[in-house]
Amino acid sequence: MKKGQKHPRTTRVLSLAATSALLCVAACSTDATTPAASTSAEPTAATSSASSDVASTSSTPTSAQAAAADKGLCDPDTVSADLGGEYDTISDCDGLWAYAALKVAQPVGDTTSIIRFRNGHWEVFTALPVAQEDMCEERVREQGVPERFLGVGNFHSCQRPSEPIQGDSSPQAAPTAHTDAGYYRSWWGHPEMGVPWEMGANGQPVLGINPAGEVSAVKLPDGTVKTEQYPGCDGRGIIIVDSYIETAGDNQQGLADMLAKHPGASFLSPGYCPSLRGSLDGKRIYPVYYDMGYKYANLCEGKASYGGNARRLSETADYSDPCL
Repeated sequence: MKKGQKHPRTTRVLSLAATSALLCVAACSTDATTPAASTSAEPTAATSSASSDVASTSSTPTSAQAAAADKGLCDPDTVSADLGGEYDTISDCDGLWAYAALKVAQPVGDTTSIIRFRNGHWEVFTALPVAQEDMCEERVREQGVPERFLGVGNFHSCQRPSEPIQGDSSPQAAPTAHTDAGYYRSWWGHPEMGVPWEMGANGQPVLGINPAGEVSAVKLPDGTVKTEQYPGCDGRGIIIVDSYIETAGDNQQGLADMLAKHPGASFLSPGYCPSLRGSLDGKRIYPVYYDMGYKYANLCEGKASYGGNARRLSETADYSDPCL
């Protein structure tokens, strides 16, 4: 259903078994919430939003949380108003965490997410099935995701694949130094670990510029902080929907503005993998992308839905689009 269309809403409290069935529907559709398609994917300067990198919350519902749920926090209209979409099913809601099913236009179908209530409003914690590299079971447990969600969230192990992935193959289990080092870098000093962000005079995170002068974190217009991601260069497919080319101005704000145009998108550091261009005329390029996982079919379906350019993250300087 398109945004702005009226439709009946009902709140259904589902059992975990029923929720598992709902997740199956989501898994057969798409990995991420549907953004507006971009025609200037790689590389073009532009300007920013969405998703948030997260903070720790108690996973045990309290009487206060139950009372909050009774006051309408679990109502689809409340969730839809906060998230800006048409959510018609909310389940296992305790006032802090819930499953939410997003009604979107065909042929994408329903998209299910784990959502959480923070700073006075609902936000998407992760879309399902889980695609982000840092959404592994051990880490999301540290961030307060209730145990009842872990069994049906399809969260993977925090280990990383070691071999390039071809076609529809699944990743290997053993981590490599490359992916391991990048993975742990993504957790230092971040509010996920209970350390609040310090904002500079430009309203952007002080620690959001690394020693090399590259942007590593930005504050989005909705107030959430988005950090660079650290997937493995192991054959994973992504859709690059836009590219931020650094300027002489405020690159944190410029990248934040661009992310705001692509809800749910993430960003990588310039030249993160050899298969990504790191610069244009001496100016660094930050890919803004959606993670499509390892299946070729998912990658090309994502390109058809989002536009942009498909890429495989690999250790080879191959800039070709596998979906052409």
